[in-house]
Amino acid sequence: MSGPGYIFNRPFTPGGAITQFRLVKFSATDTVVQCTAAADNPIGIAQETISAQDVTDGRQVSVALFGAARAIAGAAITAGAVLMNDTSGRVITATSTNFAVGRAIQAASNAGDHLDIILNPAGVVI
Repeated sequence: MSGPGYIFNRPFTPGGAITQFRLVKFSATDTVVQCTAAADNPIGIAQETISAQDVTDGRQVSVALFGAARAIAGAAITAGAVLMNDTSGRVITATSTNFAVGRAIQAASNAGDHLDIILNPAGVVI
């Protein structure tokens, strides 16, 4: 499978440490932070790791907002599954009570696997 081909990504100010390829959301202070609850409303996927020192230094984080993107699985996922975030910012198969972030375009066998997804974090099932 080919790698990510972003349609739209942009820099944001991080509000804390963020792990690469994890889902992020807006914080109350207009920064982006890694998703930590299944009910979070993600805006995209961090394209790089940001440390606490990076935050202190004022570094920006690049976030994929829409298009083909790399993500980290939080469980086994089948190709074509509609996805949401888990409590660590990883993608898992969506339930009807949470925000959909996109659709898997390849399977993941285990938690921690990398997979490509079509990212569409508008809260709409695609």
